[in-house]
Amino acid sequence: MSTSEALQWRQPGDGATSPPRVSAVGYFFFSLICLTVFVIGPAGLVLSFLYSGDHRWLTRAIALVLTVLFGVTSVLWWRGTRQGRLDTKRLDALGYPATAEILSVESKSWGEMDGVELRLRISGHGFETFETTFGWKYARHYEVGARLAVLVEPSARIFEVKG
Repeated sequence: MSTSEALQWRQPGDGATSPPRVSAVGYFFFSLICLTVFVIGPAGLVLSFLYSGDHRWLTRAIALVLTVLFGVTSVLWWRGTRQGRLDTKRLDALGYPATAEILSVESKSWGEMDGVELRLRISGHGFETFETTFGWKYARHYEVGARLAVLVEPSARIFEVKG
């Protein structure tokens, strides 16, 4: 197995803007949040044209910048969450139970949140054994050689560590 094959495996979602597992309820509420953020910009832009004060051009410029910023941000959030939801549904429907052996453990920091990065060898029936890394923000104590439960969907190359 080459390193490039190992890097093609991923967790649900896009890893940047969505949590690994997205429930139907979570997806619904997050979609509402994205819609609200998306609407704030255009609403501010409309209101800026109703404003007749001394600095109306500045108000319109700020509203235009916020429209673009909030619009792009909300679309990116929604896309990431949507991908997470689709991957979660796919894992639930087609996933194989598997086992992950911890090969290495490293402390890692994501901004203000500390966690661990695990190097895993994932094996089971229905797919070829592969190695990958897994970042866990809510760190517990892990030891090299320990085993974790994993759900794997080989055709989409998605995996989810269960615990």
